[in-house]
Amino acid sequence: MRIWSVSTGTSEILRNSSMVASASMEKKMRVVACVALALSFAALFWPRLSFSADRVKLALPAKSMGYLPLFVAVHRGFFKDEGIDIEIPMMLPS
Repeated sequence: MRIWSVSTGTSEILRNSSMVASASMEKKMRVVACVALALSFAALFWPRLSFSADRVKLALPAKSMGYLPLFVAVHRGFFKDEGIDIEIPMMLPS
């Protein structure tokens, strides 16, 4: 015959409730990990919607040596390497 005291019963209830909480937390973490894994695989194999380069217009107010690095980057193809199709029109004075 076993006699339960109030303190033993309370500690056992707390221990059981913490085990239930940790088990439910473990289930949630497993679900989150599975969803994250599924999304990462989907991102890897999902076909791209568009393979074309981004089009950018960069209007310059005047010809200046200050824009030389921009022209060098365009000439060397740095923007094309990054998938950017840049157009550099000159603004006309009004």
